[in-house]
Amino acid sequence: MRLSDVRTFVFSIFTYSSIIYYKQKSYDKISARNEWKTFYDYIIVGAGTSGSVVAARLSEDPKVTVLLIEAGGSETVVSNTPGLSDSLLNTIMDWKFMSIPQNESCLSMNDHKCVLSSGRVVGGTSSINRMIYLRGNPIDFDNWEKSGLKGWSWRDVFPFFIRAENQSDAELSKSGYYGVNGPLVISNNNQYNRLLQSWIFGSHLSGHKISDLNADYLGASVLQTNTREGRRVSTATAYLEPNIDRPNLHILANALVTQILFENNTAIGVNFIRNWHNFAVYAKQEVIISAGTINSAKLMMLSGIGPKPHLEEHKIPVISDLPVGLNFHDHIGSYGLHFTVNSTLEEPLTVQSLNQYFNSGKGPLSQSKYAATILQSKYTNSNIEWPDIMLMTSTTSPGRETNGDVVEQRIGLKKEVWNQFYGPYSSSPQFTVWPILLRPKSRGWVRLSSANPLDQPLIHTNYLSDSSDLNILVEAMKESMRIVNSKPLQQLSPIPFVTLVPGCEPYLMNNQSVEPKETFNETLFTESYIKCMIKSLTLSTGDYVGTCRMGSDESADKVVDSRLKVIGVNNLRVIDASVIPEIPTATTNAVTVMIAERGSHFAKIIKQK
Repeated sequence: MRLSDVRTFVFSIFTYSSIIYYKQKSYDKISARNEWKTFYDYIIVGAGTSGSVVAARLSEDPKVTVLLIEAGGSETVVSNTPGLSDSLLNTIMDWKFMSIPQNESCLSMNDHKCVLSSGRVVGGTSSINRMIYLRGNPIDFDNWEKSGLKGWSWRDVFPFFIRAENQSDAELSKSGYYGVNGPLVISNNNQYNRLLQSWIFGSHLSGHKISDLNADYLGASVLQTNTREGRRVSTATAYLEPNIDRPNLHILANALVTQILFENNTAIGVNFIRNWHNFAVYAKQEVIISAGTINSAKLMMLSGIGPKPHLEEHKIPVISDLPVGLNFHDHIGSYGLHFTVNSTLEEPLTVQSLNQYFNSGKGPLSQSKYAATILQSKYTNSNIEWPDIMLMTSTTSPGRETNGDVVEQRIGLKKEVWNQFYGPYSSSPQFTVWPILLRPKSRGWVRLSSANPLDQPLIHTNYLSDSSDLNILVEAMKESMRIVNSKPLQQLSPIPFVTLVPGCEPYLMNNQSVEPKETFNETLFTESYIKCMIKSLTLSTGDYVGTCRMGSDESADKVVDSRLKVIGVNNLRVIDASVIPEIPTATTNAVTVMIAERGSHFAKIIKQK
C-alpha cells in the first residue's frame, strides 16, 4: 500500500469515527430522558412511522403536553446509511416477528414460517426500510370513500401528502404535484447504475411508459426515496429531531407499553415497563395507539378490546367486542428471479468510497438503488388505470452473500435451500427482479399467544391462500422475464440462475435438468414450477395493514371510525397502518405518514372543540 493510500485510510477512519461519535450523540438525545410526569394531555404509544409524526404535530401547540413512548432505542449512523439497510434485519432494531407455519407460502423457510420485519426503534419501520416513497393510486382512496369512509377520497387525502412532503428535486418541486415545505424530504435518485438505466429503457421497449410513479401511477422509473444528501430521512429524523427541545414534548424510549388503562369505558392512561419496573401514566385528552399493524392489535387485545371469544380464552376482561386482529394483509411477492451478469453493476465499497460518503454523501453507501415498473395484469379492468403488479429490480440478492447463515438469519431461509439455489452464484455479479402483488385478496390474522405482554403474538399471514394472488404473481414473473429479454438488459448478458429450488424439481418441463442459456427464455420453466418457486421463496414487503380497520357507520367489521376513534370506548384513537381497510397500490410508508398527518389533525379538532 502506498503512503498516500495509508494517509487516506487513516483520515477516513478518523472522519468516520468522529462522525459516528458526534452524530450518535444527537440520536441518543432523543432517548436520553429518564424523568416524566404523571399526567399529559396526550399519550402516544409507539414512536414509529406514524407516532413520530403525531407527536410532532400535536406538540406544535405549546399549551398541549405530549408523551411519546417507544419500546426501542435511538437510530444509529448505520441505520441512517441507505446502503446498509439490509443489515438491520433481525437486529435489536427489529421486532423479529415470525408467522405461524404456513401451508401455501414460505415453504423454503425454516418451519415454513415467514419472517416479518418491523422497526423497534425511534422512527419505527421508517428507520429500517428501503426508504421508497410512493403514494399510491387515487383509485385506492376513492374506493375507501365508496365503501363509506367519508373524508378519505383522493381529493381529501392529497393535501395531507403535500403537507408532509419536502420534494428536493428542482424540476419535480415545480410541478405543483409535490409539497416543498414539509418535514419529510423526498429525493430523486440521480446516481443511476447500469442496471437501473437498462431496466427503465428495457421496460419502455417492452411497452411501458417512463413516468413519475407518484404522478402517472403506471410505468417505469427509478424510485424516489426519503433521503437527503445520501442519508436516510426517517420520520424520527424529519419530525422529532428538529423539535427535540420542545418543553411540552417528552420522548420516552426503551419503554414497553403493556396495557391501556380504562375507567368507565374511557381510556385514561397506560401501563409500561422500563428497566424491568412497572409504571403508569395518565392522559387528560386521549391515548393514541401508533404501535404498528401487529403491535397495535396486540396491545388492544391485551387491554380488553378485541374478539370476545378470543379474549375470554385468555381470561382478559372484555371492554369492547371488536374484530381486532382480522384483515391482516400485505404486499407479497417472491424473492424472485436472479441473474448473473458479465461484470459488476455497481461501484465497490472501498476506503475511497467510504471517505466519499462521509464527506459528500455520495457513492455506494449513499443510495437505496431500486427501479420499478408498475403495471396491470390481464386480470384487471383495462378501462381504468389501477395496477396490480410492481416489478422491482436491484443488485441486492440473497445470492450476493458469501454465507448462507446470514441469509438464514435475515429472512429465515433454510441453509440447505441457500446452498443448493444461491450458493453456487455467491461470488458472481448479479441482479434480482422482485415481482410484487399490489392488490392481494388473501387475508390473515393476528392473535394473542397468551395474556403475557412479553410474549410474541401469533401471526397467520395466510399469504397465497386465495388462488388469484398466485395467478397474478405468475403473470408478474412472466412479464419480468419479457423485460429482461429486451435489448437494453440483454447488453448486460444476463443468465438466469439454473439451480433448482428444492422441492420444486417435479414441476420442471419434461422433468429434465435446465441448462444455462445466453438469453432468458420465458418457457424455461413451467407455470407449475413458477408457482412452486413463489410459494417456496415468498417475499413479505413489510407493508402490513388492516388489523384495526377503519369502517363506515354501517360496517360490521370496523375497529375504528372514519376519524380513527376506537368503537365502543372514549378517548382512544388508533393512528397507524393498522387502520387501512384495503392496502394501497404502493409501498405503505408514505400512506402511513399521510394517515398520521390526518389523524393528528382530527385529534387537534377534538381538542379545539
